[in-house]
Amino acid sequence: AAGGTRIELALAPDLPPAAGDPAAVANIVENLLSNALRYGASEHGIDAVLERGTPGFLRLRVLDRGPGIASADQSRLFRRFVRLGAGESTPGSSGLGLAIARQSAEQMGGRLWYEDRPGGGAQFALELPLAP
Repeated sequence: AAGGTRIELALAPDLPPAAGDPAAVANIVENLLSNALRYGASEHGIDAVLERGTPGFLRLRVLDRGPGIASADQSRLFRRFVRLGAGESTPGSSGLGLAIARQSAEQMGGRLWYEDRPGGGAQFALELPLAP
């Protein structure tokens, strides 16, 4: 738990390794978790789920129980220098994290996206190709 916030990790059984640069993957995961802590009503906890994704990919989903992201703002999520909601005035936040994370995922042959979460909250998903 970070600062008293519960982060629950669920691992599907028998997961194969993913391809990609470990440092870049760590930066993406750190960005997703820190955003979930910052915006996602962290007093309710955060879930991270590692599972098989689309065929040939491993998927990490990071889910929070916060207010989610308004439909009107979702198209701006991965743009550079964009900070939404409470993060618009967050000290130390440049609005580059998700843009860089998506670019890194794509450079490794993967993808990063946002989905609405039924019942509220935000869900970000990262898929990376399986190691050869």
